[in-house]
Order: sequence, then C-alpha cells, then structure tokens
Amino acid sequence: MRRHRLRSKESSLLRRHSYFSAIHDLDQTKGLVASRFCGHEMSLLERGQLDAWMNVASARDVVYSVMGYGLASRVIPGRTETFYPIVIPLRGGGRLRSGNHEVSLRSGAAAVASASVPMQVELSGDGALLVVCVGRRALERYATDMLGEPLTMPLTFMPAMDVNGGRAARWRDEVLADIDDLDSPDSMILAHGEASRAAECKVITSLLLTQPHNYSEKLARADCRTGADSIVRTVEEYIEAYPDLPLTVSDLAAQVNYSVRALQEAFRSTGKPSPKRFLKERRMRLAREKLTVARPRTAATVSAIAASCGFTHFGRFARDYRNRYGEAPSETLRRC
Repeated sequence: MRRHRLRSKESSLLRRHSYFSAIHDLDQTKGLVASRFCGHEMSLLERGQLDAWMNVASARDVVYSVMGYGLASRVIPGRTETFYPIVIPLRGGGRLRSGNHEVSLRSGAAAVASASVPMQVELSGDGALLVVCVGRRALERYATDMLGEPLTMPLTFMPAMDVNGGRAARWRDEVLADIDDLDSPDSMILAHGEASRAAECKVITSLLLTQPHNYSEKLARADCRTGADSIVRTVEEYIEAYPDLPLTVSDLAAQVNYSVRALQEAFRSTGKPSPKRFLKERRMRLAREKLTVARPRTAATVSAIAASCGFTHFGRFARDYRNRYGEAPSETLRRC
C-alpha cells in the first residue's frame, strides 16, 4: 500500500498520456516497453508482484516518459542505436552503466546514455524514473548545424549529469515545463506544429550546450555564423510558437542557456533583428491576424486583443500598429 501511495505522485506526471498501468506480468511489461522504445532484457532483483506503469508523450523526435516497476529491476537494452536516453530519478535510487562508466541514480544525479554505447539500468523497487529519449538522427542533425560541419564519429556524452544546479538543472526544468504543457488539456505542443518544433529544438540544443560530450570543445570553439544561426533559429521558433507569453529577452536567453548579451550578439552576427524586435514583430502580426478575423458584434476590443498578444502598453501598441499598417487597430476591427 505504501508503494502505491508513493507512486501516485510521480505517475501524475504525463497523467493524460498513460501508456500502461498495473501490469503484473514480466513478459507483458517487456513487450509493451519494447514496442515504444527498443528490445531489451529485463529481470527482477527481488521477490514480489510486479506493478509496472508508464506514461509517454512526445514533441517530434523528443519522447518524454515516466515509469516505475514496483520491484527492484534490471533492464539491459544493450545499444539503443536509434535514440539517446537521459534518465532522471524522480524517487528511489539505482544505477546506470554506460560502457565502462557507472552512474549512481539518486536525487539530483541523472545520467545520459549514448546510442552507440552498451547500457544497463538497475532501479530500486520504490523507484520512478523520468526518461527523455532524443532521436539519434535529430540529435546528430542539430549537432551538425551547430558545428557547421558533419560529425566524423558517433556523438558520445559523459554519462553523469548533475541536475542539482547550473545549466543541467535549467535543462531539467525546461523538460518539466514541457511535461506540464503536455499534461494540459489545451497543450500548445500537441496542438501546434510550431510549438512542437520549438520544444524539440529547445531540448536538443540545450542538451548539446549543457552536457559534456566528445564534440563539446569543438562546439565551444565554433563561435561562428552557423552556430549563431542554430541558436537564433531556436529562439525564433520559440517566439513563433509562444508569441502571446509575457516573454523577456532574459527568458529567451534562458531557453538556450545563453546570457542576454551572448544572445543579442548571436542575432547581430546573423544580420537578424534583435530578439526584442523579433518578438515585437511577431506579436504585431498576431494582433493583426486577430483583429482581422474578429467579429464586430462580439465582445472583442482592441485593448483585449492587444493584451492577448502580449502587449502591455495600449497607447504604444496603437501608435506602432498605425506606423506598421497605415491604419489604427480600431479601423481594422471595424472593417471586419
């Protein structure tokens, strides 16, 4: 009973995306997990009744899953080949072996396994895991874009990931924010392709900039146009997906683990408008779209539409709108 009560909190993550629950048969559990991820060996390390559950959702080539088995278990997928799993313990403990490295899984200590390296995971009976699986092709594509040249060897991460603070903690928090969105009945990620692309881009780009790997030094030296292009594209996709959020330049910089100054320099080096200007232009287009389709007999007002698009100063919005479109926002609304 105690395990079930403990399980309920973690299993509430991605609760709208239950893949299976209360499975007591080992072979059935293996088959269900394999059908979503990859074939693997699984054995139980203690006596008792298996109580397996899993919730799963995705944003393009990033798959978020939360799972537990109810008994101490060992899972051996060998080489995952097609994806990179990032394993974050939510409760309990365990360990992950990736090649010759072993990582203790506990609060604040996560692990990254590389697709080309053999791995195995052991989890305590009361354990629950958040596993983020990033598609290998997508990860290599982003890495190539950021480096500005093809990869010459498989991308291999340092397995240990300290999520107690710093960039890794921010990356984990971004993942949890995506999970919150996916749990929402009006999820932006599920409803809009741009939002899904932005979530994928944010998770993968931030992972490559956060977790050490065999291309990290080269990526750090790649302070060139191609690297800036990738960062700018990530921020632009995020703005396109969430133009109505009360975003600041600091918020945008945090999405890619950059300082505000570094983000502004990235935009400048690619010849793009500043991030603040890009955000304002996208909001202005959104306001124009909403004003154009609004029905005059509805309760829609210019100020309400402006506020819904992230504008907080109505007078400045009206002035800028007229300068941009040659008419007052109220004229656009009346004409519809």
